[in-house]
Amino acid sequence: MKFQGFQRSITDILLNNAVLKFISLSAAIGIWVWVQNTKSVEITTRANLSYTLPQNLAKVKEPRQNISITLVGPQGVMKAIDEANIYANLDLSDSKAGENVIDIAVADLQNIPKGVKLLRVSPPSVEVSLDEPMTKEVKIKPNLVGKVSDGWKIVKISTEPETVTISGAQSLVNQTTEVLTGAINIRNLRANRVVTVEAPIPQSSLKIEQPRPIKVSLEVEPELSTRDFDDIPIVIRKKGWRVMPSKVSVKLRGTKGDLGEIKSEELTILLSIPKSIQNNKKIEINYKPENKIFKIVHGGGGTVSPVQMSPSKITLHKIEPTNFFEKWK
Repeated sequence: MKFQGFQRSITDILLNNAVLKFISLSAAIGIWVWVQNTKSVEITTRANLSYTLPQNLAKVKEPRQNISITLVGPQGVMKAIDEANIYANLDLSDSKAGENVIDIAVADLQNIPKGVKLLRVSPPSVEVSLDEPMTKEVKIKPNLVGKVSDGWKIVKISTEPETVTISGAQSLVNQTTEVLTGAINIRNLRANRVVTVEAPIPQSSLKIEQPRPIKVSLEVEPELSTRDFDDIPIVIRKKGWRVMPSKVSVKLRGTKGDLGEIKSEELTILLSIPKSIQNNKKIEINYKPENKIFKIVHGGGGTVSPVQMSPSKITLHKIEPTNFFEKWK
């Protein structure tokens, strides 16, 4: 029963004086619409600029791309003003070479909604610098970013093609001697590389004629240094021999990175005795880096190679057996 009574109360609230309530709602909507269409508001927004240039002249630099405008109009219209895409196309077809000052008039602005007035334009004029057009062939310069691996250096850089043709205002083209490619990352580079990058991007007022990808070739080689190691043992690969001295100093060449990885205690010189001299009791051998009977085990990188050994001369002594059994072993 209580629920039915509550239901009747709600129905009475909604239906009693329905005509009066409808009139009130309509009046409220009408007032809201009236306010939206009569109350004026002021806003500041941006208008984009475009330019019609003379066919026989080129821009020295990019002119202003937009301006600030202040508008006043009905509140309802002004809420959507940012979506109106207001713009102005400035006609410079009769302009001459040099600096041109163009005033922006109300008539230049397009897409201003009906009922909206223009109050202010900032700036009220724009400068456009024009010059005679010119084309020119310039070098392509690879835009290298980063550093190659420690101990390596770039010895040659080449591009294919080597040059491109640019066009634009004469004063700008005359002062341009090269254009950069897109960025090329050379961080930790330690091998030759060929990369393809997009066509060079000059200043915005210049243009690349017939742009195409650029092939950049980079050639690197190790930047070598030397390092000395002392008290390095000589190990003979064949039993029955001893060497004097048994320890020597060696000089190794390689990149700083590879040489820095080498530890003295891990260095060893392996010595092979050729069969042709094994019958000799005493052998003197001069060290030469190209002599294959010497092998320096260093554990470093691939750029490491021996330079010299000190002393450079070693003596091999054959160990004679001390008894019958050792002799025929």
